[in-house]
Amino acid sequence: MARLAIPSNYVQSDGTGYDYFDSATGWTAGMTVDTTYVKENGVSLHVPLSTGFISRDKTISLDMTNADYISFWIYIPDPATVAAQNIFYLTADGFTSYFHCTINTAGWGGIVRQGWNPVTLRKSSFTNQGGATWTTMTTMRWQQQAADRGDFYVCDLVVGRRARAKLLIVSDSPYKSFYDAYVAYMKPLGLRGTMYVAGSEMDGWISASNPDSMSYAELDTFYDDGNDVGSIGFTHTDLTTLSTSQRDSDLASAKTWLKAKSYNRALNHMAYPDGGYNDAVKTAVQDAGFLTARTTQSTRHNYHGHGGIDKLALWAKGAATGVAQADMTNNLDTAIERGATAIHYFHKIHASVEDSITWLESKFDGYCSYVANKESLGLVDVVLMSEWEDGLTYPRLSVSSRLVA
Repeated sequence: MARLAIPSNYVQSDGTGYDYFDSATGWTAGMTVDTTYVKENGVSLHVPLSTGFISRDKTISLDMTNADYISFWIYIPDPATVAAQNIFYLTADGFTSYFHCTINTAGWGGIVRQGWNPVTLRKSSFTNQGGATWTTMTTMRWQQQAADRGDFYVCDLVVGRRARAKLLIVSDSPYKSFYDAYVAYMKPLGLRGTMYVAGSEMDGWISASNPDSMSYAELDTFYDDGNDVGSIGFTHTDLTTLSTSQRDSDLASAKTWLKAKSYNRALNHMAYPDGGYNDAVKTAVQDAGFLTARTTQSTRHNYHGHGGIDKLALWAKGAATGVAQADMTNNLDTAIERGATAIHYFHKIHASVEDSITWLESKFDGYCSYVANKESLGLVDVVLMSEWEDGLTYPRLSVSSRLVA
């Protein structure tokens, strides 16, 4: 059966396809096969609208003794209709004891949004009710927990798939304080990053002798150290506010500037200026030859282990006032647990002041030490955007034969 490509160098264990949710046979309470909302197999399983509490069960035989992960896709037509709990259950004894995990827009890190969502559940993601044990699961259940919840769709349940976590440390705009923090805290630990630069903005800063700006020599050194320099547009203007011709000109000029400076490694990678994007902007960015585009949306990670990742709408978490060091490191730990990609973005770093684009130097110092330790333990790879995207192009591992549920 046809499946999406998965990057082999990012996947530690390919897993075994168990139930592709391509048949309603064996399910209770009105489950149907759907061919409109589909992902990997041309069909999905429709979990229909419910009124009140309803459980939909299927008898299975799934040995989870040595498998640590379960993954699948879930399609949400309208996130507003799944704000209440939709819970995935597994039991080995007819629900005398069981494992359950909430899948909704509020719980589990805001995992779902409109469209297809990859879900990776580690055993530790589940709540154990009644002293359940991970032996052979005999029943799988979807339960909707509130009245008049909306429809959703599921497909492609795989057991044992394990992706290797990645972290990208990125900076928006060539702030000298970030460069100084890179020299002081990242470089000695062997950490590299990606800096997004708006050429016209930097030229203007240097012309005006802006003390916040890196010099061209410092940006050259940053690049020559093996870091990436990508684009945040040419003028650092929200692309959704420009006319079509202005937008396309800005994107073209951004690449021209990078080429003129010989920053070719990340020539095809950008961050959306001010985080602004829509479908038209995504299309224009793709037409301009960009391979990735990073947003400022922070409620989820990027699940490279599932394939089909939207490289033109990459999620990222920013560090500024009110963001604790632990907020950033916990975000990394979640990526490690789920085998996902975390992108952390920074602007200014300051010894004593925080604001909407400034983070404390002491926090950045501790953050870098924490990241370097996790990398030294082999738990995460800290990579450049150009390296990360290159990794997604490699062939996937072979797929184990599908087991019959």
